[in-house]
Amino acid sequence: MAQHDMNIANQGFPATRADLNNALQALATNSSGTSAPSTTFANQWWYDTTNNKLYIRNEANNAWIQVAVLDQTNNEWQITTGQISAADGDGLVFKTDDGNTRITLSDGGDVTFADGTDIITATAGTDNVRLGQGAGDSIASGGTNNVTIGKDAGTAITTGDANVAVGKDALKTADTCTHNVALGLQSLFSTTSAGDSTAVGNFALYTNTAIRNTAIGYSSMYYNSSGSGHVAVGYNALLDNTTGNGNVAVGFEAGANVTTADHSVYIGYQANGTGTSTGHDNVFIGMRAANASAGGSASVAIGREALANTTVSSENVAVGFQSQYVNNSGGTNTSIGSQSLNKVSGFDNTACGFAAGYEITSGHNNIVIGHNAGRSASPSGSITTGSDTICLGDNDINDLFCADTSISSSDSRDKTDVTNFTGGLDWVNALRPVTYKWDKRTWYGDDENPMGTPDGSQKRDRLHVGFLAQEVLQVEQDNGFADTNDTSLVVRNNLDGNSYGLKYERLVPVLVNAIKELSAKNDALEARIEALEP
Repeated sequence: MAQHDMNIANQGFPATRADLNNALQALATNSSGTSAPSTTFANQWWYDTTNNKLYIRNEANNAWIQVAVLDQTNNEWQITTGQISAADGDGLVFKTDDGNTRITLSDGGDVTFADGTDIITATAGTDNVRLGQGAGDSIASGGTNNVTIGKDAGTAITTGDANVAVGKDALKTADTCTHNVALGLQSLFSTTSAGDSTAVGNFALYTNTAIRNTAIGYSSMYYNSSGSGHVAVGYNALLDNTTGNGNVAVGFEAGANVTTADHSVYIGYQANGTGTSTGHDNVFIGMRAANASAGGSASVAIGREALANTTVSSENVAVGFQSQYVNNSGGTNTSIGSQSLNKVSGFDNTACGFAAGYEITSGHNNIVIGHNAGRSASPSGSITTGSDTICLGDNDINDLFCADTSISSSDSRDKTDVTNFTGGLDWVNALRPVTYKWDKRTWYGDDENPMGTPDGSQKRDRLHVGFLAQEVLQVEQDNGFADTNDTSLVVRNNLDGNSYGLKYERLVPVLVNAIKELSAKNDALEARIEALEP
């Protein structure tokens, strides 16, 4: 160790020789000493023996540049400050002592690892990867196969296994959990020991402490606490679910306000999106299907805004655009077709067809099948509060085909107030059979005014035979019947009071009595003839 001013004095040979040896020693030991040389030169080396630091003098000869720290105990060289620059414009190449290139840093900033080169981050556990400040920094012996990337990602993992955390604070509080995947800012943030969950998206499954959940999308299942077995895909999907189990939500805010519901399916934009549903076993598919559902259970809504306003109704099936749209609390209804049972609030109604039963409100136990069945332009007229009615088709139906006739209930054990009906030949004589063609008023009307004024332009060509309902009604009234629909035997006014119909099969008792009367007269005539014969 020596330092020298590198100036050989003009002196005798022995002194010159000693001065020269001191200068050479200074060069050989890089001017090593406890303090910097008093005389300095540009590009001069100096080794600080006190701090084991190696310096080089700058070109201006006005400052020292620290090159490295030498660990004299372990015989290692450390770069602690400053920078490494490539002077030739070809980037930096790092080679091992076997001469093979392992890492290349290009002038453009690209880092290339040679084929076969592994990036290994040391942990107390086994086969873990850590990348980022605080990422996986608590992994202890027993923690294996974890991947933590991002600031504080998986920072609390100790003995947990096979977890993947990518993103700032992803899986931040996880400790001993296993087999979780968290991709996104603060995804699976609150999970500690629960496992087997997958969260993809910022804040996905943020509050989760349960097992076996899958959430994909920003804030999907954010508030889930103990609910398990869910699948949520989409922005805010199942956002508010806390303790419900086994739900599936796919779509923007699908099931967003569901809290404790179980075993339900929500698919579509805001499917059950605003209702704080606590019901179970529901299936809602379509944009805003059952959007407001809160406590109802075991319902099915398929189609845009099907069951959109239901809150506590249960066991409904609505298939089609705005099917059962208004239904709030009515239950056990079934509707298939766009806008079918649109206004229903009653129960036990069945509708199939476009706008079938559209105007039914509090009515119950109605069956309407066909386009606009149960509306003003159908045989039943507009069913609203009426119940226990079946309507097949609208007023455009011309034929009804079936392989057999209908069977009317007639068990004597189910009847009371039984009296003999005496109308017969007098009724028959009062009836006027006619032929006619249909030119129905509803063919000239619209939704607001269904009964238009016929002008012959819609008249059909088919010829029919029958009676005029008003004339039959008069016959009934002349014989003491038909003050109301309930006392009418043959004539029936429809539910909105706009159209009469006839139950032709009920003329059979009249015809039977008429035949009996004619038979009695025939018997009397035969007796008189026999008496006159010789």
